[in-house]
Amino acid sequence: MPGGLDIEPNFGYQAVSDLVIQNLHVISAGATGFAVLGRAVTNDGVGDWNIRRVTVGNAVVKLTGSKGFLFWRRVVDMKANVTITALGAAKQGLVIDDLDRPNIKAVIRGPSISNGLSVGNSGWVSDFRIEVDVYNYSVHGLEICGVRRGTFIGRVYGATSASSTFAVQTRSQGRGLTQTDVIYSVDTPYDGNNARAFRNEPGDSVTFSGCRWQNADVTGYATFPVAFENLTAGITKVNLAGVTEATTAPSNGTWNFGDTVLNKAPTPGAHAGWICVAPGTPGTWNRFGFTTLDNSAPYDPPSLTPGAGATTAVTVNGAALGDHAEASFSGDLQGITLTAYVSAANAVSIRFQNGTAGTLNLASGTLRVRVTRP
Repeated sequence: MPGGLDIEPNFGYQAVSDLVIQNLHVISAGATGFAVLGRAVTNDGVGDWNIRRVTVGNAVVKLTGSKGFLFWRRVVDMKANVTITALGAAKQGLVIDDLDRPNIKAVIRGPSISNGLSVGNSGWVSDFRIEVDVYNYSVHGLEICGVRRGTFIGRVYGATSASSTFAVQTRSQGRGLTQTDVIYSVDTPYDGNNARAFRNEPGDSVTFSGCRWQNADVTGYATFPVAFENLTAGITKVNLAGVTEATTAPSNGTWNFGDTVLNKAPTPGAHAGWICVAPGTPGTWNRFGFTTLDNSAPYDPPSLTPGAGATTAVTVNGAALGDHAEASFSGDLQGITLTAYVSAANAVSIRFQNGTAGTLNLASGTLRVRVTRP
């Protein structure tokens, strides 16, 4: 396969291992700017590929032809740091397939990128860490197919067309794929052109199992269904700016079990957020994390004879009948018991009760009150 640099043994018995490329600078109009293409000793299902332990310290590749891309396939333990730019006709940036334990950092720049990074189109990429930064793409920033047990991090931005451009696209390529234990932590904010932050190709969808979309920027989209299309079960959404923060529980979009939305305008007495307990559109949501209401006041308890008690009140703004209240006192209670309850809106009553056999006269102190809501 003609290109700038090819590492491509012709037969399975020709092994390449422990290869280190410190610096590489390629300008290529060929079919590939930089190809690493192994072969299976037995078959791809076994994964006994004949290229192992390849390290690329720093590669800069400029694609100038009418076609061409970087293509890495059938490699075990590949570590690479690469910057790709493309000129001329639109072309793919980096295509990886049948890789085991890759650790890749890629910066991919247009203006002539169609798909920035394509992963697992015909095989599997497993046990991976891929950090990618894609800018100026005309179709997909990332197209993710056969992947399992790994993490994507980075950013996709700068779609060059407003028609059918998706920052991240998943699809099965007709293989009925299930992505398992994959974490997506890719910033995909609306850039003024891209149609979706994430799209699972309708009619050729992958399924997800134990996957997460987390810790990323997905701001700027008009609604959740605009940001995410066909997001099926098995992928949980956590800490996504622009998506998992709101002032009410979600009312549109498809959500999955365990998805969490934080209250972005919490006030004393409000809940911290909502969690999806049954998937659906929009699913069933329960509140969690009530923001406690607290106050304190000085108090000098009266002298209490055996069996006697005294009740006082502390103002707690936001407290409502039915809330749970608890109280503490800064001094030694000497056997006196405290009982706290919400007696009216914004008011908590505290009962000091002497259950001992002697008269008790406590010194003055501070009464602290906390209110929570079931």
